Amino acid sequence: MASLKKKIKNARLKKEEKLTDSKIADLKLQMKVLMDEKQYADAIDVMAEIATLRKMDAEVMGWGAAAYYACGDYERASTWVDNALSFDGKNLDARLLLGKICLKQNRTEDALNVFEFVLEGYGDNVSDSIKEEITECLAESGVSSANGYAHINELLMKHKQEEEARKGSASAAVNKMKELLRKRSTGLKE
Repeated sequence: MASLKKKIKNARLKKEEKLTDSKIADLKLQMKVLMDEKQYADAIDVMAEIATLRKMDAEVMGWGAAAYYACGDYERASTWVDNALSFDGKNLDARLLLGKICLKQNRTEDALNVFEFVLEGYGDNVSDSIKEEITECLAESGVSSANGYAHINELLMKHKQEEEARKGSASAAVNKMKELLRKRSTGLKE
């Protein structure tokens, strides 16, 4: 009799777990859609619902951190980044967000450490778009050089060279246009 009760209880628990897993999957999808649509406050509400089911994972925590960051709540964003990194220490998006949070909180040295860690530690897994994102964040924060951070300095130097090249080519195009206009106007006067 006791084993029959145990089997019934185990079957009920498995059924409840399947329902919970299905609900979690639906909520994660809903949260992802809300994040993509930049409806961050609603995404935070969905994350809270997932938390009540006690099935949080690093991905949901990372989305939550990003949502809090987008809403300007850097303290909560920082907490959720820490939680995401506790579950998945290799979470690149969480590390990048941590660097951005540090910059927003005027903790430039901490941000430089995080970004240098990303550039050095993740190596070839750091795409050009991520490098560009790091460069833009640093430029927006007024960081133009970073002594002691070889990878960041390399990025900043490359960015500076690209900016100068763009300015040079734009200037050359303007000069060429001025010359064409000058020739055209002098041709019309004759």
